[in-house]
Amino acid sequence: MYFDALTLACVVDGLRSTLLDGRVQRVLLVSRLAIGLEVYAQRQRRYLLISAEPEDGGRVHLVPERLRRGPPTPSPLFLRLRKLARSACLVDIQQPPLERLVRFTLDGPQGTAVIVAEVMGRRSNILLLGEDGAILECARRVPAHTNRHRVLLPGHFYLPPPPQHKADWVTLNPASIESILNQQDSELPYWQRLVVAIRGVSPLLAREVTFRAAGEADIQDADPALVLEALRALLGLPETGGWQPTVGLQDGRVAAYAPYA
Repeated sequence: MYFDALTLACVVDGLRSTLLDGRVQRVLLVSRLAIGLEVYAQRQRRYLLISAEPEDGGRVHLVPERLRRGPPTPSPLFLRLRKLARSACLVDIQQPPLERLVRFTLDGPQGTAVIVAEVMGRRSNILLLGEDGAILECARRVPAHTNRHRVLLPGHFYLPPPPQHKADWVTLNPASIESILNQQDSELPYWQRLVVAIRGVSPLLAREVTFRAAGEADIQDADPALVLEALRALLGLPETGGWQPTVGLQDGRVAAYAPYA
């Protein structure tokens, strides 16, 4: 199952409508790579989970019940965050367009701080930044010998993940879609070529686009005009707000979820 950029955009819309201007009352360590915030907003306590656990691919969302405390030994990220976030006001929640990244801006007695959640599968991370953009602490430290282009260590300035070198759906027309897909491996199914070529398109989203355009997902070709229509309808949801969160079942079990029908 894919917690993709479009799903994250739907979640961020929901978080903005429920948590903005709320006050952080409690911070807890849920696991070594997951933190929880208890936020009092709109006269209600709400519980936010931010996870970088590789087993679930990373996720950010509200949970219906109070989160439970995890490991007894606090992590450096938790200690730093607890000091800065307690009694802070959650003043902003932002996601760069079609990126699997969310920034939570806190304004509290200790000053301004930003929690960055990178929801990127097994490479997910949680970082705490100071007002100047320097990393104060992170769930996963990445030294220079691991990635010299993007060091994630306290004291270094935060660099977001590099943008994908893929086409932006807003610039496409039927002819350009056909052209960029023809540059991909013709042996790949059509939906896989969409994933490779267009930014923000996950495997699940690509299969949905292909199905809407052609009536089935596992095909080699589709009408580019119909593909563009489906792409605009789905990737335009952050602008239209026409979310339809849906769960797909297979043999009675959840097999997929998406922010569209």
